[in-house]
Amino acid sequence: MPPGGATLEQAASEKHYLMKPPADGKGLLPYRFTQRRKEKLVFDATESGMTLYICCRYENQKGETGQWGPVAYTLIP
Repeated sequence: MPPGGATLEQAASEKHYLMKPPADGKGLLPYRFTQRRKEKLVFDATESGMTLYICCRYENQKGETGQWGPVAYTLIP
């Protein structure tokens, strides 16, 4: 999310920037699925200073998902 929230153009873009902070994981688009314990996230230099929101949930081998965890956030360096 850009500082102050995304504009309509940014929200409608390919990156789907957020206009306001999400209340829970349902407010975030699915971005990445992984089975690793650690996952490296790489961002464009233009996203430096933006806020990253992340929320995780478990999925079993049948594709059944659990409840969303808490929303965490940090600034992209």
